[in-house]
Amino acid sequence: MKANDLSNRRFDMLTALYPMPERKDKCVLWMCRCDCGSMKAIPSTDLTRHRVKSCGCLKHRVKDITGERRGHLTALRYTGRQDARGFAVYEWRCDCGNTVIRSVCGTSRDNALLCPECRRRLKVEQINAARQNREVDPDTGLTRRYLANLVQGVLTERNTSGVRGVYWHEGHKRWIATGRRDGRMVTLGEYEDLSDAREARERYVMNTYGGVALRLGITI
Repeated sequence: MKANDLSNRRFDMLTALYPMPERKDKCVLWMCRCDCGSMKAIPSTDLTRHRVKSCGCLKHRVKDITGERRGHLTALRYTGRQDARGFAVYEWRCDCGNTVIRSVCGTSRDNALLCPECRRRLKVEQINAARQNREVDPDTGLTRRYLANLVQGVLTERNTSGVRGVYWHEGHKRWIATGRRDGRMVTLGEYEDLSDAREARERYVMNTYGGVALRLGITI
């Protein structure tokens, strides 16, 4: 067999049968039979370098993902259709029990994928939560979100100590615990140990805002 004779050699899904008299860019065209049964003439270099792996049917094949989970959806069956971009359209079951027809496009990266009904319900819940967080407590004049962050010790962007309301005073070489009274920052104490400053801060927050947090149903 000659070095350039590809007769009966298999390349991916293609089997080279015989060379054609035509040339493409000075390259020999080989008539090939694809595993799907189709015949197609393909340049020899595209075969040997595996640039062409089928007659073209491979890109139209649909990967079976039945049973796979994407976000809150589980693939039930392939509908036999593809969307305008060529993506397979599947029937999916949401965790809520609803079924939805949609393509697999985007499902591999969307961990929060939901059916339309669950998505609408989640949107309403998010809007209600946002409105509730903006509500101002009449006793303290603070929003619910601010009070929650306060009692739960959520750090601000400028915090460097790891404890809300506590910072290091370089001049005093002490940890300073702070609070707010009448809209102004007040010092609660200076401490050598960060843990002592943390306790002072937490004690102040609980004494000042703990009752309000419980009344509003904020988890402490």
